[in-house]
Amino acid sequence: MVNFLMMNFSNKNNKGFTLIELLVVIAIIGVLSSIVVVVLNNVREKARDTQRIRDIGEISKALLFYAMDHGDSYPVIYACDYNTTEWNSFHSTYLSPYIKVLPRDPLKKSNVGYCYINNQGIKKVSLIFYTENEMPNLGNTISSGFNSFYLLYGHSRPINY
Repeated sequence: MVNFLMMNFSNKNNKGFTLIELLVVIAIIGVLSSIVVVVLNNVREKARDTQRIRDIGEISKALLFYAMDHGDSYPVIYACDYNTTEWNSFHSTYLSPYIKVLPRDPLKKSNVGYCYINNQGIKKVSLIFYTENEMPNLGNTISSGFNSFYLLYGHSRPINY
């Protein structure tokens, strides 16, 4: 009986993993990595939306300072950040004393971004931006104290003019 318990199992090679064990581990890693990728993409979208809100707030403040220095009138111009020439001209002509760098949309897509519109020469202007996630209640977040701005925003729609 002692010989049975003292048997040497050296005939069996126990140095590696079986194919099934390896496939199970690979499948588990695949599932976990796909979950992480989905979560990270959502976090990135929210971070870009937060950046957009901050950028629009900075542009709003610069426009408010401009209006205070120019008899409560805003620049009469149409400018969108996806058109680099008009956006840079908008900054250099009107806002450079009030904001160091005029922000651009974080994605920098060709047809979506920030737009400033005042074609009428009136005291109310439009700042337009688009978010990747639904963001209700932006009025109080950005426009507190800036009641002369129409803050228009949409959800992942391109600007078509």
